[in-house]
Amino acid sequence: MMLYVFYTIGMTLFLLGVFVSISNWVCITREIIERKHHSWTPLIGGVLMYCGILLCGVDLTKAYWWAPLMIDFGCIPGFSLHFFMVILNRVFRQT
Repeated sequence: MMLYVFYTIGMTLFLLGVFVSISNWVCITREIIERKHHSWTPLIGGVLMYCGILLCGVDLTKAYWWAPLMIDFGCIPGFSLHFFMVILNRVFRQT
């Protein structure tokens, strides 16, 4: 019985994380296409998907704990891009 509760909570968290992750990618895509600023949410989507994977308890999914952090733009891709842009701005800043 408890196993079904963990699966239900895990899948709910995972699907919420997928929704936030898709929203982050839509924001970035719209920003590129429309050239208007759209705000993405850092860490929320990846962390929700990560927690959902851990709560499911399937050994196969536990091996891919890092995948949600790579898929969601608000995690590693977004922070990497931000770090890269900060470095570029400092290197090419005109004084």
